Amino acid sequence: AMMDDFLKDVVKSKLTPQQYDHFLYMFEGGKRTRPKLIKSICEHYNKSWQELKEAMVAVEVLHCASLIHDDIIDNETERRGKAPFYKKFGQDAAILYGDLFITLSFGTFLESYPKEICTAFTRCFREITEGQLMETHNSIKDLDSYLTYIRKKTASLFRLCAEIPFIHHRLHDKKLLGAALEFGLLFQILDDLNETKTEKYTIKNFASEAEINQLVEEKKKKLEPWGLFSIEEFISLPKRA
Repeated sequence: AMMDDFLKDVVKSKLTPQQYDHFLYMFEGGKRTRPKLIKSICEHYNKSWQELKEAMVAVEVLHCASLIHDDIIDNETERRGKAPFYKKFGQDAAILYGDLFITLSFGTFLESYPKEICTAFTRCFREITEGQLMETHNSIKDLDSYLTYIRKKTASLFRLCAEIPFIHHRLHDKKLLGAALEFGLLFQILDDLNETKTEKYTIKNFASEAEINQLVEEKKKKLEPWGLFSIEEFISLPKRA
């Protein structure tokens, strides 16, 4: 709740009341996985996360924006237990609010951080968009292309959440960035396994249960040295039969 309160306070100061109400509709119900990751990485290295509050806001706002646009593309019928943004406010509003939140996110980075962090953010947003484009171009055909797709669409933002403290606090452990990327991949795979609706782009369509189990175990092993990537803390593990 404390995390939610400060995220909301910062966003509220940057939007009109009407815009803020629209933001809240999208924001409510999320798990704040990405800002929590920035915070836990800072704590892991005994560094201040308060200095990165604006970055935590910006990644969460970007995440909200990408969900708004994703839901239009995927004709989603539900998001966070309610109607998706475009169903609630209409497609035009959804496109424009997605854009507004992207500029808010980018602006927050530009106002608060040096060029290196802004460049990392821009690269990440491009990757997210390229991941979405793989759907549009129908280029997700097998496990390899599926893993590229989730690396770009989901894991790139997790990596950014490690890059921000890495750059800001001048950390030296390059392996941190790879671990964050692995964490993002595992997060998406487990999310796929938790999904009860039939989806077109899910790992279940590109790998057998045995292959998926092996992949999950491999990724968990890679993350073992990093106590800070405790999956259980961030996502409820699927109940496997």
